[in-house]
Amino acid sequence: MGIFAKLFQKTEPDFGPVMKKWLQMKLTEKMSWEQHHKKTWTMDPEDVIFTQFVGVVSLFLARCEPKNPSQENDIFSVSKAEFGNSAVLFELGCYGSSQVDHWLSLHRPDLRERISRVFRRDFVDLFAQVLRIQEPDELARLVDGRIRNYGRLVQAGAEVSESYYHLYRLIMKARGDKTPQDYDFDSSGFYPGGFTFTPAWAIDNMALLPAIVDWEVQATPLVFDRIEKVADTLESQPDENIAF
Repeated sequence: MGIFAKLFQKTEPDFGPVMKKWLQMKLTEKMSWEQHHKKTWTMDPEDVIFTQFVGVVSLFLARCEPKNPSQENDIFSVSKAEFGNSAVLFELGCYGSSQVDHWLSLHRPDLRERISRVFRRDFVDLFAQVLRIQEPDELARLVDGRIRNYGRLVQAGAEVSESYYHLYRLIMKARGDKTPQDYDFDSSGFYPGGFTFTPAWAIDNMALLPAIVDWEVQATPLVFDRIEKVADTLESQPDENIAF
């Protein structure tokens, strides 16, 4: 069983070559010579959670379909060519990081600063490499802005559709693996739309919004469950790493 299959107890997710190389590097940093020969790894609890998080974000790739070259601008599928890329995973990761931060504030405020700090550091480090960003500080600014604005919506009691609206728009901007750019949450023109039928703002690609919702329904319980388990480990063994 591979390293990542051990981490996720299932088939290894399709991280992409650069992302997988980065995760391999993170694991290698934690591995001593003796551990290497015993085929065991120890990781800081925060690294365990973040590695799980990256795998969960990557689950979105399974929702991307190979595009038929004869079908241009197909609004009824989430094509791998347009949406199965690192720029889209970056936007999903920013959204997911904001959800983790909010969950920690409600359920584990004692761990919020510790885990969120590692998430931000490793998230910027990973995607600066994956997206070939020359200025990591600029990417960090974008990450902070996205997380802050998603969090602001939650704190203001906004409907989840508003957060999905912004995530949908950001993913549409990222399609084709475009480099992340500034995005103004306040002047983007959101207007409500129910989920019984596709909202008018989501008709540019009618398959994308259901794919986002389906991804989150599957993803968030996996991450929160891992946080709970790691939190239990921290309480029982506060100075211990976690072995695989």
